[in-house]
Amino acid sequence: MHNPLKTGTMKKSFTQWIFVLTFALTIVVFCSFAARAQLAGAPSADDLVIARDGKTLATIVVAPDAGKLEQQAAADLAIYIG
Repeated sequence: MHNPLKTGTMKKSFTQWIFVLTFALTIVVFCSFAARAQLAGAPSADDLVIARDGKTLATIVVAPDAGKLEQQAAADLAIYIG
């Protein structure tokens, strides 16, 4: 007769079950954080507003020695906010 305790089959399946459960819980937690981050709250006086009603309210400043990635990020922001 097959004894799972002697072969380690039970221990292996339990370890796999714990791994799957831990992975699933991690996914659920990260998804809940992402969902909360997408919720918009009421505006306050402390908010940094860079554009409103189709008009920019901020100036994009790039350092003269900015790298290629920083320059591209500033250009992308300028296109995005119009």
